[in-house]
Amino acid sequence: MFLTTARVRKKETVARNCFTLSLKEEKIASHCTPGQFVHVRLSMGYDPFLRRPFSVAAADPAEGVFRLLIQTVGEGTRLLQGIQEDQPLDCLGPLGSGFVPGEAPYFLVAGGIGAAPLLFLAQTLSKQNQPVRFYYGTASEAERVPLHAWLPATVEQIDATEDGSKGFSGRVTAALDRDILQGIRPGQIMACGPEAMLRELARLNATWKIPMQFSLEERMACATGACQGCAVEIAEEAGMINYLRVCREGPVFEAHKVVEFHAKASS
Repeated sequence: MFLTTARVRKKETVARNCFTLSLKEEKIASHCTPGQFVHVRLSMGYDPFLRRPFSVAAADPAEGVFRLLIQTVGEGTRLLQGIQEDQPLDCLGPLGSGFVPGEAPYFLVAGGIGAAPLLFLAQTLSKQNQPVRFYYGTASEAERVPLHAWLPATVEQIDATEDGSKGFSGRVTAALDRDILQGIRPGQIMACGPEAMLRELARLNATWKIPMQFSLEERMACATGACQGCAVEIAEEAGMINYLRVCREGPVFEAHKVVEFHAKASS
């Protein structure tokens, strides 16, 4: 973990209310792994007071550059959207525990801005010659990020939009369920996206029974584990419940251990 200053190499709008930042910072670019994040200070003053967490969407150690994929949803991200090229950005990272490789083939399931950590994962797995399918769901085509600029050519992409304007018509979880029912079965599923999407994946996996990892999103204050504000319930052995921090032990957890999603899926 480094407290350091990155410099904005490039800023680009890529979809409705969505932009990317390419940041020059050699230590973070060299040490981050898929699923980890950086905690970014949004202004030099105290408004907003707290940093914001953003998943690393790509990293190039040779160039000393890492990339963030950001959705403008509040005052903090609106401030960040106004940053200019060559400006400094105060960053803490890389933070958290990322994805743990399992059995191939890998199915990556992204909902909206949840694509960010999975893009980094897809790039890393492809460099290891692992088979990857990338399921990407949004509400409409206007909200879609052009993933071809991020994904290696060897990654098979399956698109889904809830309004049917691009690819599969319906939720991305339904597209995945369709393929699994047709016998296209993964060795491992990694997912990141809205709570409703993760909850549905947990419900479906009661039938599929496929090893699955979730990257969780929680509000964070310190992002180093000290404040305990991002703790989630995790089921341990013998029915014991433990509280683990999304910023430290996560954000990636084995899906079947996350009490929240399985409790809601069965209710």
